[in-house]
Amino acid sequence: MNRLVIIGNGFDLRIGLKSRFNDFFERSELPLIENMFNGIYWATDWRKIKDISFISFLLYNAFYRKEFSYPSNNHYVQIDTKKEFSRFFGLSELPVNWMDVESFIYCVLNSKRIKEIEKSFDQHFKHRSYDESIAVCKGDFIPEFFSNCLNVKQYFCINNFYDFFLQELHLFEERFSSYLKNEICNFKDYSKMAETIISSLTSKEDESTILNFNYTDISQIVAADIINVHGKLDSEIIIGIDDQETISASVIPFTKTFRKLVFKENYPVLTKKYDSIVIYGHSLGEQDYSYFQSIFDYLDIYNSNTVIKFVYSDYFIKEDGLQNKNAKSNHKIEMAQKLFKLLRSYGQTLNNKDNGQNLIHKLLLENRLILELNNFEELGDLQGTQQ
Repeated sequence: MNRLVIIGNGFDLRIGLKSRFNDFFERSELPLIENMFNGIYWATDWRKIKDISFISFLLYNAFYRKEFSYPSNNHYVQIDTKKEFSRFFGLSELPVNWMDVESFIYCVLNSKRIKEIEKSFDQHFKHRSYDESIAVCKGDFIPEFFSNCLNVKQYFCINNFYDFFLQELHLFEERFSSYLKNEICNFKDYSKMAETIISSLTSKEDESTILNFNYTDISQIVAADIINVHGKLDSEIIIGIDDQETISASVIPFTKTFRKLVFKENYPVLTKKYDSIVIYGHSLGEQDYSYFQSIFDYLDIYNSNTVIKFVYSDYFIKEDGLQNKNAKSNHKIEMAQKLFKLLRSYGQTLNNKDNGQNLIHKLLLENRLILELNNFEELGDLQGTQQ
């Protein structure tokens, strides 16, 4: 029997690793940016900007700065930076969870006002000048940020905003990778806990392949075929968007599909038929739908006997009253909704539309769709060992 185990960031989070983008941002990026806005770097050494990625700078403007003051006619004017940021980038709405960096990047690159953004960048790329009239927010620093990035980071061979944005994405990836490496080094029992969870998700009777959507490397910990879909910390990592027909040619280099094409390490995944798929810790976000669609197509899940098991944890919700019992129930519903949305979206891609419409119903009738709670209680004795 062959088993495909798919793990996402919930796997590392269950272990206790602070691997969310917001953990990284608040521990690594936020101090740098706030020092700049408070004038520590601004007035003394602009070279410090080489450590700040434009991605982080945009995230800060969109989600952290509640207001901005600028002088106008001898008095200070307060503006709502989040509102002004969304207006400038033509965003009708931002991702519900700001930590969804990939969705945020998609929103920016597919902005209704992308031409104005390109124009703003081109003016500073060509003239290295600061013009407040084309700032992201009135009185904001983003145009000057453009100008100083181009000089301090020595971006003299780029041709347009997209080249610049891709370079800044690489910087964001490098900083996130360095952050995770440091977190792993300071986590005493990461290996033991990772092995414990994988042992529960796999089976001694099955031959397992692990599809790891995380950047952390567990190949030296677990005796199984392991593929890091988006790279791993000892090489390169990929942060990107899903490939969709609606994106422009300029945005294609930011898709995970394109970046994997030029990625140094590409390994085949779909080399065998799997009798079961076990998913744990994956958010089932739309940016990864293309992966699941390819897997489901290859296994022909409508006509095959492949079992899909979605495992989730609610250990973080303590049993101390009705409110938390309701929270556990709501969490289960949320997980079921994500799985339902993924399968319904996949069903719409099937050539036979009738099959697509009754896919979930068929999987349930054949007991091939399972939602399972597992808090991995055996990890309890290893908790609290982060140094």
